[in-house]
Amino acid sequence: MAVYLCITAGRALMRIEQHVHNERWKLYRQGKTDQEIARELSIGKSTVTTWRKKYNLPAHGRERNKGDDNT
Repeated sequence: MAVYLCITAGRALMRIEQHVHNERWKLYRQGKTDQEIARELSIGKSTVTTWRKKYNLPAHGRERNKGDDNT
């Protein structure tokens, strides 16, 4: 995919971006964390975090108990 991305422009590039966008949604809906999505799509975690915040989506992650200092 990276080679195709580098040598193509215009609509083909937009299709690839749409594919990546769709993959992010799919992984997010599966409950994956930003780090897991980034790793699976070979992109930076901050890219995923920015994308998630753009759509006002809460972060997935391990549950934290407030006031529980033993975790």
